[in-house]
Amino acid sequence: MKYIWDEKERMKNFIDKDKIVCLLKNTKKPNYSELKEILQKSFDLCETLSLEEVAKLISVDESEHLELMYEYAAKIKKKVYDNRIVVFAPLYVSNYCMNNCLYCGFRVGNKDVIRKTLSLEEIKKEVEIL
Repeated sequence: MKYIWDEKERMKNFIDKDKIVCLLKNTKKPNYSELKEILQKSFDLCETLSLEEVAKLISVDESEHLELMYEYAAKIKKKVYDNRIVVFAPLYVSNYCMNNCLYCGFRVGNKDVIRKTLSLEEIKKEVEIL
């Protein structure tokens, strides 16, 4: 695992906003068989889809296609979690952020927050608490 301690490197935007906007504007809606192929891939592999595939899923608005997506979402949820209830506990290692989400205290525009990145020892203690 590569740890990034350099502030400028750590704060680089890892999300290609221009690519996402372009895909959302220019992606054509999938036909039924193409949609089913993407959903089946997600079910079979249980791994992240490409940005192009996600853009196609986001573009869906036909009720028949949405029903297929709901069906696969339920199948994938059942495959991954079965009937368990899973609780996720976030582990914040830093409160540095380059985004400016208005609802978030970590946002880059919040000049009042004292920024901190946990040391490896502090991270270890947090994990033990969880």
